[in-house]
Amino acid sequence: MPKIMNCDNPVRRYFKYHAEGENANKSICKIQNCNKILAGNHLGNLKRHLKVFHAIEYQQILLEEDEISTDTTNTVSMSSTSSNSPDLFPPTQKRMHSADKTINVSIKRRAVIDGCIEMVTINGRPLKILEDSGFRKIVDPIFRSLGFTMNADVVRNHICNRASLVRKAITEQMKKKFFCIKMDTATRLGRTILGINVQFIYEGKIIIRNLATTEVYQTTSINLKCILLKTLERYNLNPKFIYSITTDNGANMLKTVSLIREMNRDFEYFDNNEEMSENVHNFEDNQVHTDEENSYDVSECSDEDNNMINEQENENNQETLPSIINDLGAEVHTLEVLRGMRCAAHTLQLSILDVFKTESIKSTINKSRRLVKTLRLPKNLEALKNMDLKRPVIDCVTRWGSTYDMLESLLRCQNFCQVFGRHQTRLNVDSDFWTSLNDLKNALGPAKITSCVLQAQQLYPGDCLLYWKKCIIHTRKISRYKI
Repeated sequence: MPKIMNCDNPVRRYFKYHAEGENANKSICKIQNCNKILAGNHLGNLKRHLKVFHAIEYQQILLEEDEISTDTTNTVSMSSTSSNSPDLFPPTQKRMHSADKTINVSIKRRAVIDGCIEMVTINGRPLKILEDSGFRKIVDPIFRSLGFTMNADVVRNHICNRASLVRKAITEQMKKKFFCIKMDTATRLGRTILGINVQFIYEGKIIIRNLATTEVYQTTSINLKCILLKTLERYNLNPKFIYSITTDNGANMLKTVSLIREMNRDFEYFDNNEEMSENVHNFEDNQVHTDEENSYDVSECSDEDNNMINEQENENNQETLPSIINDLGAEVHTLEVLRGMRCAAHTLQLSILDVFKTESIKSTINKSRRLVKTLRLPKNLEALKNMDLKRPVIDCVTRWGSTYDMLESLLRCQNFCQVFGRHQTRLNVDSDFWTSLNDLKNALGPAKITSCVLQAQQLYPGDCLLYWKKCIIHTRKISRYKI
């Protein structure tokens, strides 16, 4: 016979437990017009029944439980007080009193400001949340206690001031340092956003900072160049210190890098021309000064001596001037360090998309896409759910990584298609299709792994070449034996 526990609990007052007979090990609700039969005598199940179907009785039980817990926890304090002292809160009001309980919170003004800034900047909440009525009910008592107020305008000013401090810190870290730039655009909900990141070495560590995330209305190369230069000017950064610019393979991005390179070359040519003219002028002054010190009466020398002196001077001039020009030329070449680097992940994506243009692979992918669309119909989704299978994903044509995910999810539904293909012609495919689909998925496996690795935050050129070579080797092994 099951053990009955906690028989004194007020919940059991509303139930009758039958240990034997027709309703053995069952509890019957005694509340009028209910007579609900519950299995067992578990207190949690009985209490849940009252909470769902009998709200009045459930509230009464909560009040009684509060009274019992209060009497139990305050036995010592109650015994020390007079038995004639009045009860400040009757049992019927104790539940209401606990709901209206006030608390004292220890928080500093700076913590409140930082929390509001973090909510907007890091958590991505809109500024209008600070004006919502529910939010104001929570924070207004805190603002009144601290003696200030916070709204959307105040938080916006704090964010601008904090951003100014961050820009100053970045400027100090990057002073007179070479740096690399990463640029990319993204389109979301009809808006085009340009992101500009900078990478440099500070105190022996590679640091990445975001310089700008701004909306652009024209993605032409000239406009992107102007936005980049304005961003660098905002941080007091000289374009001459740009070591490389990493972009995707878009024509506008590549042209932007070319324009920046030409601009730097023009600046360097102008600066070096001034420096060259100054050096030549100094050389002529020094030569005149030397001639004056070594001057002598030519009449005292013979004609042969004069001819020898003139020949030596011409030889010295011919040897000295080219050396100066060569030194200046070497300095010009060392200043031309700007390089345009194409994104490795995007380059890999373009190469895979070129492979997808092959007729056999293109046919397999198109057939897979039609099959996935059929599996995503409502009648098939219910059958997939009954067989504990996940819904196959549909790919985005411009992102080959999603195509790999589609092929992988479709292979998990192979048995489903073979079973239901007898009744649905669109699900009926031959075994050769599944073989080619599996081979294609395996061949794309190394590229899928490499594409994820190439998106790492810290990626060195040597690591990039290593992962690229590994991808080629593993793909060749698979294609040699399976495709």
